[in-house]
Amino acid sequence: MNKIQTLCTIKEQYRKDLEQFIERASIEEINQLSNNIHHGISKQGCGLWSTPLNTFTSCDNESCQMLSEHLGIMATLLKPHGRPEFLTSTFDGNTKEHQKKQKKREIAQQYYAQLPQAFSLQNQDQLEIAYANILKKEWSSVEELASLINKQFNHITLIGHIEQKPEINETNTLTITFTLITPEFWPDKDTGELLESIERHRVMVIGELAELIRNKAKKGVHIYLEGKNKTHKWQDENGNDHVTTEVIVDETQGAIQTIEQWGHCSI
Repeated sequence: MNKIQTLCTIKEQYRKDLEQFIERASIEEINQLSNNIHHGISKQGCGLWSTPLNTFTSCDNESCQMLSEHLGIMATLLKPHGRPEFLTSTFDGNTKEHQKKQKKREIAQQYYAQLPQAFSLQNQDQLEIAYANILKKEWSSVEELASLINKQFNHITLIGHIEQKPEINETNTLTITFTLITPEFWPDKDTGELLESIERHRVMVIGELAELIRNKAKKGVHIYLEGKNKTHKWQDENGNDHVTTEVIVDETQGAIQTIEQWGHCSI
């Protein structure tokens, strides 16, 4: 029978891991841990040394209490296991990572403040989705943030297979153009039979991403891609107007990879 870990054994292991972490971690790393415990708003939590109490203060958070306890022990031990430099440091949560996130939040607030007051509810929902999609990206100005968000409004994701042999053009920047077929399946409401329809998408892959798939983009190959729609208006030799929509995949907004087998993706 497998031994079931109890809450006590898990806490004990956490204490040991925490002790080992504090022994080797830098002050910045411990400050970041304190910041994570307090969800990014630690201003006076663990790390505030109290001389009368001879310990680091903590809040009601159990992880904060554990960290404070270990800081107090390590700060008063002799070297090599002690860390007396803790006594002159305040772990206030103001780490470099926290400062960077705070700067991004301030820029986001400026961006939202300059939006039109009459922004529709539908657009607000789309805006929130767009903002959530770029949270892991970096921006240092309102203009950079606006550019990232605007790109999200014209964003398409497709999974399908290449219908015919791709066209390769190396005149200036390498481009690979092909038709991607995407299927859609649904059960017949009367018979339950699985029905299928397909859509065809003209795709143009540009630059570095074209180089990436150059040797693998062949007829029948399955593709996952992200890009943006772009519409062209043109006239044929008879003066007839035409409209063509392409999915543009490039390094500024796109991603692409071949799927050699469903569920197994490789670049």
